[in-house]
Amino acid sequence: MQITTYDYSIGIDIGKNGAIIVQDLITGEITKHIMPLLGNEIDVKSLYDILLPYKDKKCMCGIEDLHAIFGSSAKSTYSFGFIAGATEAIIISLGIPYAKIQAKVWQKEAFRGIKEIRKNSTLNKNGVEVKGKLDTKAMALLASKRLYPKFDSTPSERSKKAHDGIVDALLISDYIINNYN
Repeated sequence: MQITTYDYSIGIDIGKNGAIIVQDLITGEITKHIMPLLGNEIDVKSLYDILLPYKDKKCMCGIEDLHAIFGSSAKSTYSFGFIAGATEAIIISLGIPYAKIQAKVWQKEAFRGIKEIRKNSTLNKNGVEVKGKLDTKAMALLASKRLYPKFDSTPSERSKKAHDGIVDALLISDYIINNYN
């Protein structure tokens, strides 16, 4: 069994389609929560309730360090900022140590050894082919299956499709284990 500084690693993928993953580093149990919503807004009280049991526990939390996305609407940018701020405020109020991690950073580690998966190439206005962008969602799913082959990344037993937020939160939690423990 691995000697750990923390008993729990918490990974949080910010956003309305985000998720929270808690890994018990003593038992190996992984708990998953999709980001709680009330209608179309984050349920701050439920998010607080999810994280409350880890107050005064030996844990480390990783949250995705977000930046405005070029081309996103003001409403979308505000929503992301609100969720990120509310999440960080809850973590601070509970006294849980945390790190903000850029997606590029945790993805670089998680994607190590995985062949690039790219979206389809397109033609620009001059008719020149532009190489498709990395399909980070597909690569994250592949990485999570490689690192946690028995973990079910669907949001419920009835779901058949992996939840992007759960997958990302799991990989953020894994990054915490590998870099802060």
